[in-house]
Amino acid sequence: MTESSGYHPQAAEPVVTPRSNAHAFSPSLPISPLSPIWFVPLIGVLIGLWLTYWHYSTQGLLITITFDSAEGIEASKTGRASTPIKYLDVEMGRVEEIEIDPNSPRQVIIKARMLTHARDYLNDGTKFWVVRPHIGLSGISGLRTLVSGSYIEMSGAIAGGETKVSFKGLEHPPLTPSGAPGLRIGLHATKASAVERGSPVFYRGIKVGTVESRRLSKDGVKFGAFIEAPYHDFIDANTRFWNAGGINVTVGTEGLTIHSESVEALILGGVAFSNPFPAANGSKVEPGRMFPLYKTRVQAEIQPVEGARERLGYVLYFDESLRGLKVGAPVEYRGIEIGYVADIHIRHDARASFFEMPKMPVTIFIKPNMDDIKGSSADRVKEDLDIGQIKESLFAAVEKNRLRARLQTANLFTGALFIELAQVPGAKPARIGDGSPYEKPYPVFPTVPSSLSKITALFNKLDKLPLEELITSASGLFDNADAFIGTPTASGVSLRELMDTMKSTLKGIDAIIGSPENGKLPVNLADSLRQLKKTLQSAEGLFQGNTALSPLSYEFSAALHEVTHAARAVRLLTETLESKPESLLFGK
Repeated sequence: MTESSGYHPQAAEPVVTPRSNAHAFSPSLPISPLSPIWFVPLIGVLIGLWLTYWHYSTQGLLITITFDSAEGIEASKTGRASTPIKYLDVEMGRVEEIEIDPNSPRQVIIKARMLTHARDYLNDGTKFWVVRPHIGLSGISGLRTLVSGSYIEMSGAIAGGETKVSFKGLEHPPLTPSGAPGLRIGLHATKASAVERGSPVFYRGIKVGTVESRRLSKDGVKFGAFIEAPYHDFIDANTRFWNAGGINVTVGTEGLTIHSESVEALILGGVAFSNPFPAANGSKVEPGRMFPLYKTRVQAEIQPVEGARERLGYVLYFDESLRGLKVGAPVEYRGIEIGYVADIHIRHDARASFFEMPKMPVTIFIKPNMDDIKGSSADRVKEDLDIGQIKESLFAAVEKNRLRARLQTANLFTGALFIELAQVPGAKPARIGDGSPYEKPYPVFPTVPSSLSKITALFNKLDKLPLEELITSASGLFDNADAFIGTPTASGVSLRELMDTMKSTLKGIDAIIGSPENGKLPVNLADSLRQLKKTLQSAEGLFQGNTALSPLSYEFSAALHEVTHAARAVRLLTETLESKPESLLFGK
């Protein structure tokens, strides 16, 4: 066949015969949904989820801490190394953000990311504060932060309960380690005086605690103090606290007294406490109890305490000046202090005018605890005396032995007074409890005037005498006598001429009487001459002497001189004792 014939046979379609080989690819077969290729993205998703979980699980909790200032704190978003949070110098987290507190513009909020192992330490007892360089009276701290930078210190302990994520930071590091055994108490005073944060707390001169805080209140200043164990066992409901800082200068019965608790208290200030009246049941106090802080130890220990061991209180009435007698002045018996003055006051009696009260009341307390009595031996007396025995002994001594209370001068230079219990044999009979019109519940203890009041009474009597008139009269009398017998005219001329005349007359009479012609004289005339002779002889005896002064005139003149000198001496003594009463004992 040729091409020109136009005959073109149709080509047969190829027939594909599937091969029997199983590995041959056949596009007509569907792909299985469980193909392993799908595991690749699934595994990637799982790995991403795991990494996300691991990232957030290892970051720990995000906590917030509120501070008054962010000084020295850096966040991670500032481009610098963030400030770490440490516990026992082990890093527990880092600061992430710092922002102003929207509720309080004067505070900042620190957001910090904690590590996972820090979760157990985030509870109610956790504290945070910024460690910075600090130089103060209590010491130097935080010097290494000059190189490494500031950091946030964390304190706390593992405790059960709910985990806490919001905290209030401390502006100052705590002075007592967290978890330290002891007791935290509060103190309240009208003013701070020498007590500062960090001031020590003393007990019998030994530091047993620290003042941790100080803040103002509406009615004064409040302090927080921590008493270390085991010294906190000495504190009970009747413990007394006083300001022990600086130097305490007092002028009292012992003169000028300068006292300081210690050198540390002199520099830092401080607080001291004691138990002058231990609680009868010996109960302990709960944490946070508030105690008053007194200015001095005397003020702290003289205040009455409820529930304390009984004290012997008495009221004394004095009708003399109480100037120099102060609260806290000792009550002594034979030179040993057995009590103190608790109160000096005025009690108005409605039956009399306010300023017409004849006597002033003074309240005293006698200490039954012999260990508190100054001058007693601790080895000799260790136990408290029975209150009933002391009362009975005092009652008997007052009634039988005339035991009385009286004011005594302790120091003439300062004028300080104290109360002395002494036996006065000449005292009027009296009993305890007599004459108490309005002093309750304390009975009245009988009193007698002091020795000083007796001297004062003598001076008052001397002062009432007309000494000026007596001295003037004596001086005038002496001057008149001196003008008569002491002047040259009286003693050297007149009396001598009189003596010469009398002697001449006596010689003439002797010549007449002894002459032979005596018998020719009348009897009466002879008798008269003899009598005249006797008279002249008596006058001569009266005025005999080389100076023509008789013994009588001399004695009279000397007596006038003595009276004048005595009057002047009494006046000088009175003036001296009024200006310097101590000269009675010590001289000029």
